[in-house]
Amino acid sequence: MVDGAIVAEGEADANDERQLIIFGAAIVVYLMTAILFLRWTYVSSRNARSLVDDKLEYSPGWAVGWFFVPIANFWKPYQVMIEIFKASNPNMDDDWEEVSSPAATSRWWTMWVIAIIIGRVSSRMSMRAKTLDDFLASSQVSLVVDVVSVILGIAAISLVTTLQTWQTEKYERISAATV
Repeated sequence: MVDGAIVAEGEADANDERQLIIFGAAIVVYLMTAILFLRWTYVSSRNARSLVDDKLEYSPGWAVGWFFVPIANFWKPYQVMIEIFKASNPNMDDDWEEVSSPAATSRWWTMWVIAIIIGRVSSRMSMRAKTLDDFLASSQVSLVVDVVSVILGIAAISLVTTLQTWQTEKYERISAATV
């Protein structure tokens, strides 16, 4: 029953099936994106190391590994990304550690943390749901997670394109200076 109206069992089953298909597709896209993003993080960290002669605190392996360490994954990947950006700044060489990172890092990380927190709330709500109203509330929170995930995706694209541009510019400048 929804708002006093009875929902037909067939209609509820069709909705469940549709939701399962969408969830399956979302999981596949999420996993593919995560693998590509982690690979990009590894390569970007390796590139940054070469741009500043291996002076980074975090190795390429840990640049990726920190995403999988509970609790630390709330701040370590952000610190890694800031370090990569600082080392990749095309306008800095010797004092690269003193430069600030672009706003793209903060936007990306803020959305990442919000997505994690709301995602966990949504997951707990759906696991504890017993009534139709509980399922509807869980579904609404799930929609918020989806919106935040889209914003996170846009922030990640900004992060990737900015860093790619910076690393290319710095590499070209370094290469031109050594010729």
